[in-house]
Amino acid sequence: MRALPNIRYRNPITSVFGYLIYTNRLTDNNLIYGTRLTAKGVAENYALDLFNRSKLQTLMMQVGKYIETLKIQVSLEYQLMLSERRQIINGIAVPVANQNNTYGARINCKMSKWADFEYKYKRLGFKNQVNDRISQPPSQQLHLLNMNFILLKTPM
Repeated sequence: MRALPNIRYRNPITSVFGYLIYTNRLTDNNLIYGTRLTAKGVAENYALDLFNRSKLQTLMMQVGKYIETLKIQVSLEYQLMLSERRQIINGIAVPVANQNNTYGARINCKMSKWADFEYKYKRLGFKNQVNDRISQPPSQQLHLLNMNFILLKTPM
């Protein structure tokens, strides 16, 4: 079963745009997979005939604005992903839940006919729960700067 409602907005007069998307997916499987190490240290995959329902929910949002006088586009985004499923750990099927949060910003600027730049910032957060044990949530940051220069004009 899968649900995918979404809302999109774009106003060319005010140069504002955005979207909101939600997904919900339930998947029923009759197999659950695991890995075990042999005496020689080889990782061996195996499958068990066991009912396994996985759930995945995602929420994505973005809002942005184009400022014509500065030739800049600014946007903010957020994504939340929740997943639940059973996983074999030490030979036992246990419930595992994951939560991923991502938010960020992006700036695009057309400085002239021959130069533009883009800056992106993202922060990612992760939380994992196995049975009732919650792991310490790590986080990660990403900064990206692209600068483009068009030095030669090619004939068409």
